[in-house]
Amino acid sequence: MKRTLGQRSLDRLYVTGILAVLILSGCRTDRTPRELVAHVGSDKLVTEATWALAKFVSEYKAAPGELPSRFWGKSIRELDPVRVYNHRFNLVVVLESSATEERGVYISAIQSSYAPRDGDDKFSFEPIDGGVYSFVRVK
Repeated sequence: MKRTLGQRSLDRLYVTGILAVLILSGCRTDRTPRELVAHVGSDKLVTEATWALAKFVSEYKAAPGELPSRFWGKSIRELDPVRVYNHRFNLVVVLESSATEERGVYISAIQSSYAPRDGDDKFSFEPIDGGVYSFVRVK
């Protein structure tokens, strides 16, 4: 049975689509927080976190809560977050979340007086660079 040109094109498109899905589905877990921060740059992240929190607090007249994606800068978006929220005027960028914990990048904003400490609010931290940490938070 001979396949027509249209059928062969559809087959190629199907295979290409499957490969794209397989490649993209693994992107979130391919890199560690340390690798992601090295790629994006800790200085950029701190600057964007500071700006995002100032804008968020100014607009909402409140500090706690999840930041809508319109507040995320380019560098924060490059981390491909599940969600982003304010914690004591610092920015929590969640990269992975389960029923029991969340993991990601914690960014100390310039305007915050809080220095991250293990055990506070069920966080554990590992310094990466210049006010940026990887974190695990038990829910």
